[in-house]
Amino acid sequence: MRKKGISGRTITVKIRYGDFTTLTRSNTLPTAISTSEDIYREALKLARPELEGSIRLLGIRISNLAEGEGEQLPLFGAEETTKVKKLESALDKIQDKFGKGSIKRGTSMEKGGKK
Repeated sequence: MRKKGISGRTITVKIRYGDFTTLTRSNTLPTAISTSEDIYREALKLARPELEGSIRLLGIRISNLAEGEGEQLPLFGAEETTKVKKLESALDKIQDKFGKGSIKRGTSMEKGGKK
C-alpha cells in the first residue's frame, strides 16, 4: 500500500478457530490510514476481544481505498505521524535493497530479543 501511495478507511479482521467457526469484524474510520502501526492498532482493537482458544487463521483486510495521501493530518501528533512515515519509508528502502526480512522494527520481535 505504501509503495503505491494507497491508504484505506475500512479495517476488517477475520478469525477462524480450530473448529472452523469463523468471525469477521470490521470498522470504518473517519480518515484513511496507511502506516503499519495504525493498521496494527486498529486491527488489534477489533480482534482482541475474540482472541481465545485455538486459532487457525487470522486475517486483516484494508478496504475503502484512496489513492495518494488520503489521510487527514492530525491536529495533534502530526510530528509523530511524520516520524512513523519516515521510518516506514526507510524500512521499505532497506527491504527493497537487501530483501524481505532483512530488517524489522523492534516491536515485531519476540520477547527476549530472539527471532
